[in-house]
Amino acid sequence: MSDLGGRSWTPLLVPVGAAAFLVAAWLVVTSGPGPAGPPGTPEGAVESCKAAVTERLSRPDSATFTSTRWDDGGTVWEVSGVVAVTARDGTPVEAPFQCWAGRTSGEVTSLVLPGGL
Repeated sequence: MSDLGGRSWTPLLVPVGAAAFLVAAWLVVTSGPGPAGPPGTPEGAVESCKAAVTERLSRPDSATFTSTRWDDGGTVWEVSGVVAVTARDGTPVEAPFQCWAGRTSGEVTSLVLPGGL
């Protein structure tokens, strides 16, 4: 394969094709759904707290958040609500939770959740 100047462009096809593939793969990976809110926002604090509650449950796939609210606590977001979940013994339970997430980082600093979940 040659261009008008008689040069062969075949050796360039493989690296250019590989680069195009890598860029397309990177776009697919990075375009997935993001968090509902960035750190420093009430939405981000709610999502951080929901994730912290879910990872502490014995059956995280059964969790449904039936109510969630937040308050501005100055240096932290105060998040509270109710999680409906299947407990360790298999019974359905609705349990209250309280959580505090850092105002700027969104990192969960404290979480209160009943045991046995």
